[in-house]
Amino acid sequence: VELIPEEIEQVVIEGQAHHESSRSARIGTLQVAKRALFEVPMLLGERDVLRVVQLLPGVNKGREGTSGLYVRGGGIDQNLIILDDAPVYNAHHLMGMFSLFSGNSIKSIELVKGGFPARYGGRLASVLDIVMEDGNMREYHGSLSLGLIASQVSVQGPIVKNKVSFLLTGRRTYADLLLAPFMINLEQRPVFYFYDLTAKINWQIDSRNRIFLSGYLGADKFGAKSIGSSALKMDMGITWGNKTGSLRWNHLWNANAFSNLTLIYSSYDLLTYVKVKINNDEFSQTFSSGIQNVGLKYDVNWTQWANHTIRIGTQIIGYQFVPMATTFKLSTKRLREQSATALYSLESALYAEDEIQVSDYGRINVGLRGAYYGIERSHNFFVEPRISATGYLTDDISLKAGYALMNQNLHLLSSTGIGLPTDLWVPATNRLPPQKSWIASLGGVYDISPIRSTLSIEGYYRESKGNIMLQEGASFLDSEDLFGQQIRYWEDKVVRGWSWSAGVEFLLQRKVGNLTGWLGYTLSWTRVQFPELNHGRSFWATYDRRHDVSLVAMYRFNEHFRMALTWVYGTGNAFTLPRAVAPNKKLWGSIEQATGEYIDYSELNGVRMGATHRLDLGIQWIKKLKYAEQILSLDIYNAYARKNPFFYTVEHTTKNFHYGGYYSSEYVLKKFSLFPLLPSLSLTYNF
Repeated sequence: VELIPEEIEQVVIEGQAHHESSRSARIGTLQVAKRALFEVPMLLGERDVLRVVQLLPGVNKGREGTSGLYVRGGGIDQNLIILDDAPVYNAHHLMGMFSLFSGNSIKSIELVKGGFPARYGGRLASVLDIVMEDGNMREYHGSLSLGLIASQVSVQGPIVKNKVSFLLTGRRTYADLLLAPFMINLEQRPVFYFYDLTAKINWQIDSRNRIFLSGYLGADKFGAKSIGSSALKMDMGITWGNKTGSLRWNHLWNANAFSNLTLIYSSYDLLTYVKVKINNDEFSQTFSSGIQNVGLKYDVNWTQWANHTIRIGTQIIGYQFVPMATTFKLSTKRLREQSATALYSLESALYAEDEIQVSDYGRINVGLRGAYYGIERSHNFFVEPRISATGYLTDDISLKAGYALMNQNLHLLSSTGIGLPTDLWVPATNRLPPQKSWIASLGGVYDISPIRSTLSIEGYYRESKGNIMLQEGASFLDSEDLFGQQIRYWEDKVVRGWSWSAGVEFLLQRKVGNLTGWLGYTLSWTRVQFPELNHGRSFWATYDRRHDVSLVAMYRFNEHFRMALTWVYGTGNAFTLPRAVAPNKKLWGSIEQATGEYIDYSELNGVRMGATHRLDLGIQWIKKLKYAEQILSLDIYNAYARKNPFFYTVEHTTKNFHYGGYYSSEYVLKKFSLFPLLPSLSLTYNF
């Protein structure tokens, strides 16, 4: 009997084990369900990865309407955000309102906030590991989404069937184009938009070798430009953007070992500019800042023994920092001044970790990371132990514990603390050494089989040293810095201190069935101390938040209709409020004149804003067309129109009546809110 082999299509079954989280050795690690990226209601209908991450316990949401991440008391600069192994230095569009990650291009999202494996390093608070889709090897698929402020398109498919595939996504806002007809009579037209492009190529060379090439390009522009034929013309604004790229070679050595060799590039640039033209005279001034790095990393995974999974690796990264570059031009006097400051640093690491299955009792992940950091003539060596363990009490209940020590060789100069593009990256130096932190965690996981849900409780304590903060009244954008000769101008304007954070996090999560979502609650404290601030006394961090609640529910009624809601509550942020105001007078001869006011401030961050809470609703109608799937989405942000505080100001009011010739006046605290009830519609076609 002769048998003739016949090739059939590959069958791939993907799923997630119900006991995965309780059986894993890692603690403080969460995977974000991809379903949530497309169903959770969003601000103005823009599907935003970071806004979904904000809904997880242990992640502070920052100010209302922003997408910054503050994880377990850490600053926004202490999060390592990586896209296909390439770090992203500013992950925000539109002054922090949206993130730069498109849900259509994302394969998986993992947030690490506690038991850091030895393979991660360089940051103190968290790691957000985002992996892009590889692209379909057999068929072409795509998506087109039309929203109120932006549209995006995604296409993927084979270049060579079963051999090479591609993925391409793009997004751009068009608020500037929609408003242009209404601004014809304006002498100055505002310019504001952002765009991003994501691409990936997946080449399966043979059964043992595969090449991945991925990249991201995005930018924002915000400013104003004169139009018409007037003698005075002005063009001014701010632009910022990111570029990332990674080239990875995956090699399968045998059935028990594979390796990845990755070349990485990443950069972030900021530019502010002013151009003025009066008749034939021209004046221009620019300020720019940036950071870029090139790195190479090599990792090996080895599973020679059934009870051990060994990972070893090394990496080297070179940095170029340009904290300050300025130009000044004046055509009439043929004057041109230019100054730029560039600093270079080198960072390398070697790590090893082993995940051990201890019979039927549990798992242990133990690792050690050795790191080097050099800048100019300064050399620093670090040893970072990492360990996390899980003990199985029953088939459904596990106890977890972990400890990690980290170092960070970058600083973010910020005058706002909310991650605006004007924040500047600078390297650690002799005067401002690297930041250090350690965290200890303890928790438990219970798989509730009858309702197919998981309940986790985790407590942590974290200390950090070498944190920096601007001195009171200082600014790193002073004119003498921009046009002077101060190469290390930031070192004179910041102070160093330490912080500690402690908290307990609860998470009840359901990932299967028609009803999915989670309920998260965080009770936390974050305290900071700087010898030069607040008379040397410790004070609450700006984003210290005592209570934080997030409820996310997604329900699919049938294949044509689904709904989702989120409700969030948080204790108000801490801020500084004046406690006394008095006239500041000066004698001019025999005459006393008022020269302003003397303000006596209270303790730094000694006052709390009002609590924030908000309900968001999302409804989606799905219709099957001949060649596509149509999804009409209605998102309602802040459904009950809660006026959450964005910031407060103190206003001086004078009353009309007077006593004895002196008018009565008072100071009033006024609250400003940002977002009222905001409905939005979007239309998506998946084909």
